[in-house]
Amino acid sequence: MPPWEKDKTVYTYNIVVKDKGHPPIPVSEFISNSHTDTEIGWWMGSFRDQLYKLLGTKTFPFKLIVVDMSWAMTNAVRDEFVEMTMNNYLIACMQAKISGVVIFVIICWCYSHFINDMKRRANKVLPDNAIYNAAKQFFKFVMASLARTSDLDKALILWKNAIIIMESKYYTKHVQEATDTLAGM
Repeated sequence: MPPWEKDKTVYTYNIVVKDKGHPPIPVSEFISNSHTDTEIGWWMGSFRDQLYKLLGTKTFPFKLIVVDMSWAMTNAVRDEFVEMTMNNYLIACMQAKISGVVIFVIICWCYSHFINDMKRRANKVLPDNAIYNAAKQFFKFVMASLARTSDLDKALILWKNAIIIMESKYYTKHVQEATDTLAGM
């Protein structure tokens, strides 16, 4: 980094390839003091072009890309590897979910980043005492369960029952039913 930019945050980006039965292999790294989809996209586009040249094809060989919870990273991956607007990508994801047919690269947020972000958000808004710590644990359980759910109907049931519990001031029959439902999932 130039000396005049020494006080800026430095970001390290990595592309790691994982195949079933094989350990992950780092294939590209990028160091920048910028965290924008343009900067990250330039690097990913360069990687993609070199990969296509190496493989002798313009077909992207990977079906799934996992990114941290950064919108800059998500948008760069979408721009360089999926080549759809965000709106069209979300529509295509819903159509793929309904039809069961996926004809594009799937972008997933890292489960670990997601859970850590939800913990950080819960800790920010809820004080540190026994009652709120139980609420934080429940919130983390709900978020982790939602993240692991691939069935939209189950996700809706989970969310509905979690809301019933979180909005109730008293332990009612409805709260008990919601608790039983979540325990059975």
